[in-house]
Amino acid sequence: MSDPQLTEIAAALVDHFGSQLEADRDEGRRLMAAALHERLGIPANEATRLIEALEHAGTIRWIEPRINPVRAVVPPGDIGYWQLEPA
Repeated sequence: MSDPQLTEIAAALVDHFGSQLEADRDEGRRLMAAALHERLGIPANEATRLIEALEHAGTIRWIEPRINPVRAVVPPGDIGYWQLEPA
């Protein structure tokens, strides 16, 4: 897939979710692929591959939850998020 097409895909995700998607890593991938399938009619397996390509390109990034350094636990409700940036 060419860079202009990935740019279009990234922009569609930002239009749908905004600049951040609060979801755990796997659920976020699933939600983004489902949005591409529903909004753009991309087959589900291709949508999943596109999400992987966007992540590999750094266009979308998973941001780890903050961990309490004293107790090494994730604060309740902090599951991390996906940063979505149109290329």
